[in-house]
Amino acid sequence: MSLPRLLTALVVLVLGCGPKPVPQASPLDTPENHYRRGQALLEQNDLVGAEREFGRVRDLEPDHPGARVGSALVAALQGDFHRARQEVAAAVHQNRDYADAYLALGRVVTLEAEAREYPPQAWLAEAKSAFTKAAEQAPSEPSVPFYLGQACLQAFELDQARAAFTRAIEANQSPWTERAMSRLETLQQAERAAPGTRVGMRLALLPRLNRAELAVLLVEELKLPELVRQRRGPEPVPGFVPPGGDKGAMPSLIEAKDLAGCWAAPWVRAALELGVPGLEVYPDSTFRPELPLTRADQALVLQGLLVLLTGDPGLATRYLGESSRFADVRGDYYAYNAIAVSTERGVMAADQRGYFRPQDPVSGAEALLAVRQLQNAFRMEF
Repeated sequence: MSLPRLLTALVVLVLGCGPKPVPQASPLDTPENHYRRGQALLEQNDLVGAEREFGRVRDLEPDHPGARVGSALVAALQGDFHRARQEVAAAVHQNRDYADAYLALGRVVTLEAEAREYPPQAWLAEAKSAFTKAAEQAPSEPSVPFYLGQACLQAFELDQARAAFTRAIEANQSPWTERAMSRLETLQQAERAAPGTRVGMRLALLPRLNRAELAVLLVEELKLPELVRQRRGPEPVPGFVPPGGDKGAMPSLIEAKDLAGCWAAPWVRAALELGVPGLEVYPDSTFRPELPLTRADQALVLQGLLVLLTGDPGLATRYLGESSRFADVRGDYYAYNAIAVSTERGVMAADQRGYFRPQDPVSGAEALLAVRQLQNAFRMEF
């Protein structure tokens, strides 16, 4: 057999040994439908469901690049960035004109940088290049400027983030318009709150804050240890060692058993040692640093700060027994007094309909704005 015929036979043999597509079970059982469903499940953080849908894409069309793209995003969200990059590279190899492959690459780079805390100069150029290639292939796709905006926001390139989110909004396609508007609003809130530190800006851009992050915000932006010293007098706060401070100082007087290994432990301990009501250790000796913060939780902490700084314990019971002033909070609600105190003092607010939304999450920008209002209430500048 001649060499050309031999090579042709080998190619046919290799192709014939590849995975065979399964037949469609329905006219709607298509690779594109399953790919879109998988992407929707990713947005809902349902990684198991998304992986299942992308697997069906591969079953129906083994060479569909969307299967690789989906697997890459699932891997990245699981923290397996090596596999994510391999899957993206395979998707690009399958179809160099596939916009979603470049979009996925930009997202993988951004997620990896966030997880590993890379500085912007180590990753932003690669992410921007990927998003640019995606935009060249799909100039009207709003998800491209949205994720570009996310990357720029993460890198604190605020003007570029604002421009990218504006482009996503102008595309006027749901759900990207709503998401871009939400992120743009967060950016604007963060800028209004004027973070005084890089840590403050990073926290201000978070869509949801937890208890540990609130402790960091109070120590870094409110300068709570210094503020308490001003109110109490010159005596030092027992055991407080600022992050990076003298490790030979007195150890913490208050400890929670779940702070070992917590990145925010020094700031949490500082807040605990100051005795902020509403930000204490739980009866089971845990602090629960990762517990998401609700608006009711924030009101309790703000009430505690007001009691601590004014020296007026009567604030903690001032509004008990009154008829509720909120459409969605009963007067006997456990945090009612704190909510009333916080709104009365202007550090939090109900919406125009009178709803306080006590169980809603608290964004970093909202928490920082409350800190600024608290500073204004005491006429302090930091």
